[in-house]
Amino acid sequence: MGIRKLENAAADNAQEIKPISAPGLGQHCPSDYPRLGQAEGSSAATARLGQPFTIRQAAALIGVSCWTIRQTLMPQGLPHFRCARSGRLIFYEHLITAWVLKHMRGAKSK
Repeated sequence: MGIRKLENAAADNAQEIKPISAPGLGQHCPSDYPRLGQAEGSSAATARLGQPFTIRQAAALIGVSCWTIRQTLMPQGLPHFRCARSGRLIFYEHLITAWVLKHMRGAKSK
């Protein structure tokens, strides 16, 4: 089979291929989904959890370094949330405070 025949065959096949429509990206009905910060009960969740903190803010609240948070307190059970996409750690003020108070009471009873 010559080169010309292969080129013609490839051209014929290319004409037969139909474009695939790209599926719609995003949500089908974005009006049905609340925007960030506008979710129902978001103020109630903020009241229960407190403000979200970075690891630096959490360390400052407790009075330790970021290293101590990661290496000592998180393995002991300091409540945190890790974002899947970025890997960023999020701590919530009321959860940190409750955890520290619980551990302080435990240390006093020993």
